[in-house]
Amino acid sequence: LQSYETAAGWYEKAAELGISAAMYNLGDMYEEGKGVPQSYETAAGWYEKAAELGDSAAMTNLGNMYAEGNGVLQSYETAKQWYEKATELGEGTAMNNLGFMYAEGNGVLQSYETAAGWYEKAAELGNSAAMYNLGDMYEEGKGLPQSYETAAGWYEKAAELGDSYAMKNLGDMYEEGSGVPQSYEAAAGWYEKAAELGDSDAMKNLGDMYEEGKGLPQSYETAAGWYEKAAEIGNSTAMNNLGFMYAEGNGVPRSYEAAKQWYEKAAELGNSTAMKNLG
Repeated sequence: LQSYETAAGWYEKAAELGISAAMYNLGDMYEEGKGVPQSYETAAGWYEKAAELGDSAAMTNLGNMYAEGNGVLQSYETAKQWYEKATELGEGTAMNNLGFMYAEGNGVLQSYETAAGWYEKAAELGNSAAMYNLGDMYEEGKGLPQSYETAAGWYEKAAELGDSYAMKNLGDMYEEGSGVPQSYEAAAGWYEKAAELGDSDAMKNLGDMYEEGKGLPQSYETAAGWYEKAAEIGNSTAMNNLGFMYAEGNGVPRSYEAAKQWYEKAAELGNSTAMKNLG
């Protein structure tokens, strides 16, 4: 039986002996509140101890904490310093996070070109988030020559490593035939994989495909089921679509009351179609 409390106890003993990996693990447990009371401050303290001993993953996580202002005073400058130290030790996640800072212009001069350079370095090291980010930049033509084909290639690499955002975007590309041969079946397959990992946009898209019978057997019931899953985790388009299904009685018993409730939830999140449906 796995016990986080027991693990935390052993990590603490090992950390006291100066073992940096144990310090890093303790930081992680305090950050997540696993087996110990959740505390960003304590997490940051352990990450810093491990980072000072040369642990590149701890440097990266400490950088994240400075970037977010979790347990430490928010500082992009300090975040960048820790990321840079970690990149010198070959830490792919730090490279990706540095890329994100340049893409957003967080504490640095905004530059898609510099961002793309960092994403490329991280992707070469097998970092799936960087592969996704590269795909996005090729798709949008940000800092790199626009290319749907190259974008799809990077999304596929990231998707194969379990990145749900990449799976969803790859589904979009198959649905539209952008950079890949158009295929509703392939689109549905990728949406399904992403939906299973909790991606609400993929759930909503699966609902659309079941509703319209694109690449999947037409089924209002299954469509409504996916819309509901997506709606429950805050997807406003899915809320609106579910409202419409209740208004029409498609796949669910007709109920104007339920329709109104879902339209209202969607409208509260700023969904303009739902606002029109309410009006």
